[in-house]
Amino acid sequence: MNEIRDGHYSLGIAYLNAEGYTEAITHFKQSVELDAAFIDGYHALALAYFGEHRLQDAKDAALEALKIDATHPPTLSLLQAMVPGTSTPQVSVAPTEPPDVNAPQTGQEKTVTSAVVPVPMPQNKAAAPLKVDAATAADIDKELERGIVFLANKQYLQAEAAFKKVIKASPNHAVAHYNLARTYMETLAFNDARSQAEKVLRIRPEYEPAQDLKKAITFIESQEKQKRLRKQLIRYLLPFALLIVSVFWAYKSGVFAGILPQTRPPALQIDTTLEDPANNNGYIDAGENVRLKVTISNQGGTAKGLKVRLLPKSIGGLNYQNPDRTLNIPEKGFQTLRIPISANKKVLTRKVPLEIQVFKQAAKPLVTAAVHLSIKAQR
Repeated sequence: MNEIRDGHYSLGIAYLNAEGYTEAITHFKQSVELDAAFIDGYHALALAYFGEHRLQDAKDAALEALKIDATHPPTLSLLQAMVPGTSTPQVSVAPTEPPDVNAPQTGQEKTVTSAVVPVPMPQNKAAAPLKVDAATAADIDKELERGIVFLANKQYLQAEAAFKKVIKASPNHAVAHYNLARTYMETLAFNDARSQAEKVLRIRPEYEPAQDLKKAITFIESQEKQKRLRKQLIRYLLPFALLIVSVFWAYKSGVFAGILPQTRPPALQIDTTLEDPANNNGYIDAGENVRLKVTISNQGGTAKGLKVRLLPKSIGGLNYQNPDRTLNIPEKGFQTLRIPISANKKVLTRKVPLEIQVFKQAAKPLVTAAVHLSIKAQR
């Protein structure tokens, strides 16, 4: 039965250290149900209740422990932390060697020291911590217990002070170093937390909680760095993004209309002339070579990258090609193209339409013009 009891107690301690107070209470209750004289179980149950701020239940569990041993130092220390002014009974026994404070307690052992002098808990326990006149094991246990209570209640400054007092009295107290490391980790003092965890492992290399704590410190430190980085990015990028949005809406609303130079679209016009060097009669005679003079003028903003296209691409009896030249026409400027056209000797007399388009890349034509070509057959 003791093995089952101790199993529940160990699980409860694990949950208590992880602040899983509800689960811890369940296991501690089962441990004391299996052994009504298990004083460590009642004491741990009081701690778990205290972590859930169930002070009356914590006090009741502590009183059950004191029914078993009215001088149990950890329970008395816990009561002092919960109810300032609780007195500690004086015990005087024959002097013995002080026990190893780092050795695990089974719950059946009692720590006996020489002339334990009661030191009343001050009314303001945070401002006036317990003064230890002699580094006795009982005094160390009391201060360690106070530190654990403070840590569970997130009173980190008081917890740090209590654990440091234990370490001053017992420099190799692994549990005090471990809990001081936890305190530093909770306050994000990662370098100090890591240093204390490493001290624990130098004292007790096999102490797995300290090994796990080092991993937790590294993980949480990484998370905190990422949080700080995100906050910095938000702090710098958010004003910039707001500025961009504000400028965009100001531009869309016309706020800069009177400040920024206005971009004028091009205003194009096409004029055509048939150049007929042979007889200058205005006709394209059979077997004759002529040129279609195309003049593109611009009365608007600068037009760049313009192309000229002739439609239809071919007319029966005539031979011509679309020009491949790219035009850049400045404001109030013009460009002239001369497109060669030749008629074969069997061409028929007629008038055919030809459309001239000016466009930019593959967009819609900026301007078009229609011209009729007069063709004259041979007599």
